Amino acid sequence: MLVDARTLSEGDIPFADVCIVGAGAAGLSLATQLAAKKRTVVLIESGGLTPSQEADTLNQGTSNHAAYPFTDSRARIFGGTTTKWTGACVPLEPEDFEKRAWLPHSGWPIGADELKDYYPQAAHLFGYSEDLSIGAEVDASPYNQPPFQALPVYYSNPLSFGEMFKRDVEKADNLHAILNATVTEIHLKKDAQCIDKISVMLRPGSVIDVRARHFVLASGGLENARLMLASSRLPGQSALNKSDTVGRFHMEHPMRTVGVLDFSGRPPPSRIFTNPQRTGSTTAQGTFGLSATCREHNRLLNLHIRTYRYHPLEDEPTIIDGKSLVHSRGGRLSPFLDFARKHRMRIGSQAVPYLVWHGMNKTVPAVPIKSLRFTAFLEQEPDRENRLTLSNQKDALGQALPHLHFTESAFLRDSVMRSMSLMAKAFSTAGIGKLRYRAEEIAHLAHYDGYGLHHMGSTRMSDDTRTGVVDRNSTVHGIPNLHIAGSSVFPTGGAANPTLTIVALSLRLGDHLCSLLTRK
Repeated sequence: MLVDARTLSEGDIPFADVCIVGAGAAGLSLATQLAAKKRTVVLIESGGLTPSQEADTLNQGTSNHAAYPFTDSRARIFGGTTTKWTGACVPLEPEDFEKRAWLPHSGWPIGADELKDYYPQAAHLFGYSEDLSIGAEVDASPYNQPPFQALPVYYSNPLSFGEMFKRDVEKADNLHAILNATVTEIHLKKDAQCIDKISVMLRPGSVIDVRARHFVLASGGLENARLMLASSRLPGQSALNKSDTVGRFHMEHPMRTVGVLDFSGRPPPSRIFTNPQRTGSTTAQGTFGLSATCREHNRLLNLHIRTYRYHPLEDEPTIIDGKSLVHSRGGRLSPFLDFARKHRMRIGSQAVPYLVWHGMNKTVPAVPIKSLRFTAFLEQEPDRENRLTLSNQKDALGQALPHLHFTESAFLRDSVMRSMSLMAKAFSTAGIGKLRYRAEEIAHLAHYDGYGLHHMGSTRMSDDTRTGVVDRNSTVHGIPNLHIAGSSVFPTGGAANPTLTIVALSLRLGDHLCSLLTRK
């Protein structure tokens, strides 16, 4: 059932087998799985059924990157960030789980085989099953010949888990979803061996305690760590961060323009890579990078490239300025007037033809192309000093905001350049074309750059308490009734969009919790 916390008082929330904090992809998939297996569940969500300014203000934060989009990258709403994502579903590659001798802190305590049964279950929730014809088209492409490796990307249908699960939650008597309720503190028992309760703010000045046999933090890659850090500062609560690992090893997927491929002649078949194809009830397209063998031999981080049709006019100042303007103007009129004055002599000869081509590119997949732009999701290596801490600033509920410090290392930049050099040689040798990838050749395309907004690693999984927050079962070390779901448990992030793996891990955690509850 769905309940608005603003109508509740102390004692209205029942004791449950499992209390889950956060109703996004991780929390909802776990909650509905447990409820279907006849477990009692309390699901606590800070937002409501629709977006609200009040909830969004709680997503603010501070960072050494002044413009990092804290609010855009998080969502306090029933459904979490599935209410605002693109829906891209890609599994991690088997090699992403493995220890790489040349990469410190790499390697998961579980292998890809641990998720082989859960990835198909997760795919079913996202409304797709693998299409063999799509896979064959991707496999046969030039982007899947050595040293390349191509993968299909499927898109979730429906996008929002909130819409998908709302009716199931409403009908379930053993699942209480409490909306507009913000968890502010986790409380250990006096012996610090397990969680006693969590404090939940129903409205300003009204806080109640919720108890359960097991607790799961599923509130997002930043909030999981922020909540643990805030609670660990309370008297007698240091066990929540006894190894000073909570918040560390934060990773993102920097999204960067890495090259432009100019074809030598007729472009090879690649429509599956530039235009999503309909398959069953959803769509799919291809992505590619370097093969695992090539990456390991050359000690390279992973990257996944998305391809976009590219027009030669995009190299011209008029189009460069126009693109930058669209990405940055923030709704103001004056930059448009400045642009019109500066480029008035070229608007007709360059801007108009480009806009016509751009419209055709979106609606006519067969329109001829001479070049492709490559934008890549980059794997960021785990670094203990890339971390989330607590800011001195507070939110509207008096809680410390998260402060995020992270850098993109010289190793990452070098890995990208060496990867693109290998690709350039391969495209040239195959007679496909010339890849422009050097900084001076693609600097004018920086307006496409950003982040995947994938928060990973800050409560990472490890068998070693010194290098991880949770164990291989996603249980916090030393606290057997506290568990964490979401990308914050990823020891490494690969280059794949994380949501499919988030849900697969959540379903795996659900089976583990059922096993624990059965034993008792």
